[in-house]
Amino acid sequence: MRISLDTNVWMFGLFASDISCKRIVNNLSLFDVVIPSQVRTELERNLPDSYLKRFYQIVNHTQIELN
Repeated sequence: MRISLDTNVWMFGLFASDISCKRIVNNLSLFDVVIPSQVRTELERNLPDSYLKRFYQIVNHTQIELN
């Protein structure tokens, strides 16, 4: 199953401010994930540099497709 996560799921998961979002982000290897360009743009605009770095580390170490 292919999924796309909303910007807030990414942000809450990376910030660990919501346990469900954190679980999703920590288990992305279990899913076929695609990130639309709009979500990536929103993350780049809204995430602090350290969290943006973590986001791209996750993307580079999993099978996430950037669109």
